[in-house]
Amino acid sequence: MTKNELLSCVIGVIILSLLVGAYFYQRNKMAIHKQAENLFVQMLQEEMERKERDLNLFHLFAESSSDTLPLKIYITTAEGKKAYEVDSLKSKKNISRNLRNRSIHSILCEKSHLLPDSLNEHWRSMLKKDHIDTESAVRVQMENLQGKIISSSSDDCVWDTSSGVVTSYIGNRCEIEVIGLLAFSWKTILWYHWQPFGWIVICLLLTLLFICFYYKMVNRPPELKEVPYEVVVEKEVVVEKEVIREIIVEKETSPEEKAPLIKQICKVEGQLYSLRHGVVFDAQNRVLNCNGKKMSLSPPAMSDSKAFFRCSRLYGD
Repeated sequence: MTKNELLSCVIGVIILSLLVGAYFYQRNKMAIHKQAENLFVQMLQEEMERKERDLNLFHLFAESSSDTLPLKIYITTAEGKKAYEVDSLKSKKNISRNLRNRSIHSILCEKSHLLPDSLNEHWRSMLKKDHIDTESAVRVQMENLQGKIISSSSDDCVWDTSSGVVTSYIGNRCEIEVIGLLAFSWKTILWYHWQPFGWIVICLLLTLLFICFYYKMVNRPPELKEVPYEVVVEKEVVVEKEVIREIIVEKETSPEEKAPLIKQICKVEGQLYSLRHGVVFDAQNRVLNCNGKKMSLSPPAMSDSKAFFRCSRLYGD
């Protein structure tokens, strides 16, 4: 495994971990928004029940869902009977699916207006009980029978819709719009359900450690084995010595003429070194002979090799 392959594996594992983390991050964000929306509706329903108790206005209409709610409401006032169109999308987001309960809610909100600060405080306490640490704000908009919109918001609200907005409607005409704002940080999203992120970090670290360990095992240098050696005189030396000796015998030279040849024999024997496996070092010609293949040596390599073989012969003897 090369370093480029190692780097590619590490980058790939990190990118995969980020993609998996992004998936769980978005899932947590959607779960927080859904839970906050459910708590928002529950908070408004509890507020309606509280108003009933405060106004001593009790009704016996059981809450039941209905898919055939009318999209046109007729209301009789001092000016006569008037029809009001109900938006189908608003009707789906109404806190009640019962037309009679919607009418009761309209009466309650007309007699006692909704207070955004009180609603926001109640909603925020419910969020904290559900381990959702976030800032919140509430805005209430009410449309009267004449079509005039009256709006009010909680005091500490900063209307930034980047985190999430929850909207619900109250009344038989869905004339009361209650908007809840969520402003939660990335820490809130991570800690809402943190177990997947913990496992992602653990798996990432273990995978990186395994890749590094595998890289070291694959690229581990081979173990060096000590090879025994001995300095011997090869056939070339013997042949050269025999040739010189034959010259001495054939010529029957005088002692004065024999002396240089004898010195040459000693010199040749001292300048040739041999290892096993057919490797011969010729110090005189600066040549390394390996099974017939000769390679010239540079002066520094020559000096080092010569010193090595001399030491080998000295200690070998």
